[in-house]
Amino acid sequence: MRRQRLALAAGTMLFAAAPAQAQGRGAVAAAAAMDSMADAIRRQDGAKMLRTYADSGLIYSSHGMLVTSRPALDSVYGAWDSTKTRGSVMIWQDRRYEVLGPRAVLATARFRLAIGNRTGTPADTTIGTWTGVFVKRNGRWVLFHEHESFAAPQSRGDSR
Repeated sequence: MRRQRLALAAGTMLFAAAPAQAQGRGAVAAAAAMDSMADAIRRQDGAKMLRTYADSGLIYSSHGMLVTSRPALDSVYGAWDSTKTRGSVMIWQDRRYEVLGPRAVLATARFRLAIGNRTGTPADTTIGTWTGVFVKRNGRWVLFHEHESFAAPQSRGDSR
């Protein structure tokens, strides 16, 4: 089962990253950063996740949370513990990139996320959309702004 999830994730990332190449270097860098984020989530590696972000001027909003400083972001991802959470799954889908200029790229995608637990069994899968703005600073492409929106859970009686 784990191999199937990894193969699905790898296939989705390879397929989805193809449009970035047509958009240029910035979009390719954004795609690579998104792949790194997905890997950090799967590993629950907060340090790796933090390396994706800008050192200053960032804004992150999700779940009613608004993070506007690097120390606040450090506290969010610093709490991740890979010894207590195993089996997380993160898959990007339907990625789109828009080059905003030579040093900025807008990325948007759908995602599937299931955070694991101590036994390595992920909980229910959450689906949503994500938007991020990557900027080139000091020779590196970093995430400057992001926002996540999660789909409302469907009730058991909903047949849509």
